Amino acid sequence: MKNKKRRNSRPRASASAPASASDGDGAAVVATSQVSRFHNETVETLSNDVDLKQVNVVVGDRHLLVDADLKLMSGVKYGLVGQNGVGKSTLLRCIGRKTLVGLPTNLRVLYVEQLEGADPAQSVVGTVLASDAEVVRQREVARELSAALETRGAADVARTVRRLRLRAREDERRRADDVAARRSGGRGHAARQRLVEAEGAVEAAREADEREPTEGEANRSLADAQAMLAEALAVLDVHDEGAAEGKARSILAGLGFSEERQDGPVSSLSGGDEPTNHLDLPAVLWLQKYVSELQDVTVVTVSHDRAFIDAVSEQTIIFRDQKLFYYEGSYDAYVKNAEDKHLYQVRMAEAIDRKKAAAKKSVEAGMVQARKAGDDKKMAAMASKQRKLDQIGLEVNEKGHRFKLNVRGACVCVMNASAP
Repeated sequence: MKNKKRRNSRPRASASAPASASDGDGAAVVATSQVSRFHNETVETLSNDVDLKQVNVVVGDRHLLVDADLKLMSGVKYGLVGQNGVGKSTLLRCIGRKTLVGLPTNLRVLYVEQLEGADPAQSVVGTVLASDAEVVRQREVARELSAALETRGAADVARTVRRLRLRAREDERRRADDVAARRSGGRGHAARQRLVEAEGAVEAAREADEREPTEGEANRSLADAQAMLAEALAVLDVHDEGAAEGKARSILAGLGFSEERQDGPVSSLSGGDEPTNHLDLPAVLWLQKYVSELQDVTVVTVSHDRAFIDAVSEQTIIFRDQKLFYYEGSYDAYVKNAEDKHLYQVRMAEAIDRKKAAAKKSVEAGMVQARKAGDDKKMAAMASKQRKLDQIGLEVNEKGHRFKLNVRGACVCVMNASAP
């Protein structure tokens, strides 16, 4: 993820706003987070980090995440792990499609998954190049304006400018409609007012597009077209449009695609929703190296290939119990740490059991002696020890904080055993 634009941010408040999308099976997906009361103004941040509080993801009536924290530090590569069906792919879709409210709009997000809705007749390299919607849009703007300025008269240039402005107004209306759908109360009323204004702008642009341009408009359109073309070319230059195809072909070649397959139709390919599906070992190794060497890009990877996710990840996100937990290390290191912690706890439990058995034996012997001697005080003391024995158990928190065995008796002293 890269930062496109920077603005001053404003203080945050604990308002919440939902966004709706659709999961792969058609169920409605609602993804929310804690956002500012001035969400529309603060959605662009100075930082490339993602730090969202109270993230909730719901599919239909199933809660996948409940008040979780989503933290993605700029330039860090994460492996996202969890049981099958826990919601890893759904979370990635919410991030990749920006349906999770609170994601800064200045971040560019690329979501890699199985192709959906791709033109089966389009070439493989063409499909890769078409994955960046903004570049595709600006490329089309530049193409149409260049053709109009080079080969047509002023009236045709004016019509081209009108048509492109109509598309821009329609894009603005779609964005306004998306915001209005997620607002309620006073903010919802204001958002719906902006939607009405956007719809009016679309209607005005459509009516203008249907009229013949006047001589004055035709003359003005030449300057307007040149300004719009300059803006489109500037965007393409930022995205290094000239080298895009060469870079795409280089990546495809590294993944084992011959030039013939790159130029062949997408319909000739098949795969799944994981990045390593149907790749042979050399291609997987190449992809590992490519992802590992990416600079200033935040990467979140989901894969059942444990070796692959270890090779491309610096930190691990554990999706469990409707929460996200973070481990500063690879998945292998996380598993080993968990196994070592479990082994430690088991050994401590065994040590407690041995001490408890020895103490129980001592109490039973003391009770026998007290009964024979008719010593009520000793009987009471033995009964007190028995009650303490009944309280002994393995008590640790989920962070694995150590606890002490009391060397003076069969009691356990728990250090900071409260839930975090």
